[in-house]
Amino acid sequence: MDLSLKELALKAGVSQATASRILNGTQKVRPENLAKVEAVLAEHRYLPDAQAVNLARGDKSWPLVALTLPRYLTPFFTTLLEGVREGLAGQKIHLMLRDESPDNPAWIKALGSGRVGVLVFGRALAEGELETYRQIGLPYLLFDYNQPGEPCLVADGEEGGRAAANYLADQGVRKPWYVGTQDLDSGPQAPRWRGFHEAWNKRGITAQVLCLEVDGSSAGFLKAGREALNRLPWESPSLSPDGLFFYCDEMAMGAWQGRKIQPAWKENLPFIGYDGWSVTLSAGLATLDPRTREIGRYGAELMAKALHGEPWKLPLPLWTPVLRPASIY
Repeated sequence: MDLSLKELALKAGVSQATASRILNGTQKVRPENLAKVEAVLAEHRYLPDAQAVNLARGDKSWPLVALTLPRYLTPFFTTLLEGVREGLAGQKIHLMLRDESPDNPAWIKALGSGRVGVLVFGRALAEGELETYRQIGLPYLLFDYNQPGEPCLVADGEEGGRAAANYLADQGVRKPWYVGTQDLDSGPQAPRWRGFHEAWNKRGITAQVLCLEVDGSSAGFLKAGREALNRLPWESPSLSPDGLFFYCDEMAMGAWQGRKIQPAWKENLPFIGYDGWSVTLSAGLATLDPRTREIGRYGAELMAKALHGEPWKLPLPLWTPVLRPASIY
């Protein structure tokens, strides 16, 4: 559903002036008001008229960067968004947020003439989108989704999976499990599982896998982590896990929070998540940090250069995840 500025301000509980400043990035606002408005934007489609924004700000010549956002803004995506905002700071570029609409690229026409770039979070581009962007000559970048032949900025998931395997092996793990979502062989999960699985194969050990259905929200991942405790074969002498690698930090945190209801969970059981979530780090849990903020900042800087006549060259670099070991033991 489309939101007017008045409706946006009402739903966020802020003044229209504050909502306008946040959308246009013209002045600093209080962090709590910024969080309220961004939460509403994450749930609703808001498409400001680019020409009206330009005229109101008196900078009609500035280019525009549109971010197409996923349905759920998990901690990973909010960190990525923070990096993008940092990368565009001081660049004299408009920033517009909108929800994803891969089957309707016609929204580009609403932006009017001028220089426009698109940053896509967490999904592949549909053929219709690709055709539209290419016809217009519009620069675009994909974050957290490796679509062959397209400009993508992603962490090296395979290296992350290998790092997780090495970390658990160093803790003495010999019956490793990977806990993830469905569609094991597609999306950002595929390389993580592949790297993890292959690293254990080289040791002569077969990593087991548990795939759970998740709706993609943080609450859903936390719930899935707790559910995994009841689905793992703790009573099997040959399969009982002595180490776990979770698809994301919310899953790892969910399992950690629910561990006391599972008698078979040993207090020193090695496990590791993925995403470098600040809450995970604060709790002292092991995680692989894919350098999300750095990726967002780098991608925004690339887009800014392209909009000012400096296109990038393919392939774009892969980012090596950084191991953050546990400090709770």
